[in-house]
Amino acid sequence: MERSQRGKPGGILGLCDLIESHGEAIEYDLIALGLRLDQLGDELSWRDLWVIVRQSPIDSAFARASAGESVAWGINEHLLAAVVNALNTANWQRGGGKGGRPKPIKPPGSSSKDQSYGAKNGAIPISEFNQWWEGGT
Repeated sequence: MERSQRGKPGGILGLCDLIESHGEAIEYDLIALGLRLDQLGDELSWRDLWVIVRQSPIDSAFARASAGESVAWGINEHLLAAVVNALNTANWQRGGGKGGRPKPIKPPGSSSKDQSYGAKNGAIPISEFNQWWEGGT
C-alpha cells in the first residue's frame, strides 16, 4: 500500500478514513462498477478498492464529494470561460466603458467575493496561506 503523505494515514487506515468521510460517494461509484462495499475482503480486495478510489475519474461521485463542485470544470471549460471573459471585457472597453463592467464567468464552487491579493488588496494573511498550503479551501 501507499505510505502516509503530509500526516495523513495511508494504506488500509487511509481507506477506512475515506470510507468514513465519503462512504456514500464511494459506494455509488462501486455500484456503477457492479461492486458493493460489503464485498470488501471477498470479491473486492483492499488493493482493488485503493486502485478504484485513486483512479476515480473527475466526474465520479467520490471526486465531487472530496474536491467539491470545482471538479465539474476541466481545462476546456476554464479556457472557454477565460476567452468569453476576455471578449466581454474587450467589447465593454471598445464601447467606451459604458454601463457596469461585465461580470466574469466563474467556475462552480468559486467564491462570489474577490479573493485576489497583491499591492491593491494587501498581502494574503498567513492563516489563509497556511490553510491553502495544507490543502484546505
